[in-house]
Amino acid sequence: MERRLTVYVLVTFLGQLMASLFMVTWFSASAAIKPFVNTDTYNLINFAVQNQSGSIVFILVM
Repeated sequence: MERRLTVYVLVTFLGQLMASLFMVTWFSASAAIKPFVNTDTYNLINFAVQNQSGSIVFILVM
């Protein structure tokens, strides 16, 4: 039982570590190429940031 729990914890930890590294790499790379890529999402974020009218703007970037 203890061995199975240890394996589960290690696998979960490694999965979280891989997901975190992927996210850091993804956002770092997207930030680096953002000036060279003009996408709809980038335009939507710029529109929402530049046209704030006192309301709260929620943007979900997937």
